[in-house]
Amino acid sequence: MKPAEKALWFIESNLTGPISIGAIANASGVSPFHLARAFSTGFGISPMRYARRRRLTEAAKALVSRDVRIIEVALDAGYGSHEAFSRAFATEFNLTPENYRKQASLSGADLQEAIAMKSNASIQLNPPQVVDYGPIRLIGLNKRYSDETSAGIPNQWEVFSKLGLEHDADVSGDTFGVLHNADEDGNVDYFCGLEVLSYSDTPDGAGRLTVPAQTYAVFSYSGHVSEIRKVWRAIWNDWVPQSGLKPMQGPELERYGKAFNPATGHGGFEIWVPVDR
Repeated sequence: MKPAEKALWFIESNLTGPISIGAIANASGVSPFHLARAFSTGFGISPMRYARRRRLTEAAKALVSRDVRIIEVALDAGYGSHEAFSRAFATEFNLTPENYRKQASLSGADLQEAIAMKSNASIQLNPPQVVDYGPIRLIGLNKRYSDETSAGIPNQWEVFSKLGLEHDADVSGDTFGVLHNADEDGNVDYFCGLEVLSYSDTPDGAGRLTVPAQTYAVFSYSGHVSEIRKVWRAIWNDWVPQSGLKPMQGPELERYGKAFNPATGHGGFEIWVPVDR
């Protein structure tokens, strides 16, 4: 099984026991960082958020179908107190456990059912080039996303394109998307920007981001940009476990060269994963 599938199996088998990102990663045979990226690219949700939502979903079902005290449901869901359980339940479903039980129905909450493991055909990637590069100075736009809001990234690129930064004299011509500052819940910052030689004349409305020097495994893909999620999934679930290279926690890059056409999505792109030689 792939790392994300091993993690899914572990979570579903331990819904009533202790679960941590370290324990899931250990069961998956990869580092916590690798596990988080493999799971989120494979299933569209972070492993810890999935585990929390699955536990609360099973708790919601128990509240409606079983005549047990709420504290017993809370303990079964891994919460040590009624208060902690109620707070988590209300945050996830916008209803307290008491009110959810009163409605005597599973409706009214966005429940997280178990993800079915399917054997989707993977994209075949060419072997990457391992290169040393950086630091990279970028000007552009930064925005923070959750698993649920990451579909807004294309809109961020549209706003970025209207800034007209390509006319700046210090721009080198390379455009990057940078995923950085991620947490266990799947929240991550995404910076879309142009590489510049210096920050001496940053235009109004543009932010700055400096990506430190790093060794990268650079994957080139000639297909349409709409397949980028599949490429990320193939990297983290297929290539990295077999590569012998150790992925490093740090900014991950999408590079769009001069051949890329943002209007059509054609022209190919690269994905740069930081690694330890």
